[in-house]
Amino acid sequence: MISACRLLADKGVLFSYTIVGTGYYLSKLQEQVVRLKLSSSVHFVGQLLHTDLIRYYMDADIFIMPSVVLPSGGRDGIPNVVIEAMSVGVPVIASKSAGLPEVVFHEVTGLLVEPGQPIHLCDAVLRLLHEHELRERIVKNARTFIERRFDVSTNSFAFVDVLVSQISGGKPFV
Repeated sequence: MISACRLLADKGVLFSYTIVGTGYYLSKLQEQVVRLKLSSSVHFVGQLLHTDLIRYYMDADIFIMPSVVLPSGGRDGIPNVVIEAMSVGVPVIASKSAGLPEVVFHEVTGLLVEPGQPIHLCDAVLRLLHEHELRERIVKNARTFIERRFDVSTNSFAFVDVLVSQISGGKPFV
């Protein structure tokens, strides 16, 4: 994504990109930001409490999850941050990797891009900045999808139904 930020800057797009979290690659990302002369546009805020993270979602125009598969085979499942961003109305751009395509459906609940392709990330950002109908449709669809698939009440009742069916051998439970 940092390389995509360089492409956006080269196109004259004014932006602020915030990276939340820490980890093994943090220093490499910070070095890349300096090397690409993006220090005034790309910011690192470290690990946040969930209440603070919610404020970042609320201030965001776009949430980007540029996942890649590591050489070791390590990958993201479905990161909670993607579900949270979708639930509060932030349009999502994510990589077509691991479990992300299970919640981010291209041009329906978000935009999917090939992992490791900065130009695709750049193009997706530009689409969401300029295609207002697409953006609105994605936000609406994502919120509806998250409410249906991840609502605790709905899922609890469905889980109970499955348990009752298994316990009763498919017979009505009275």
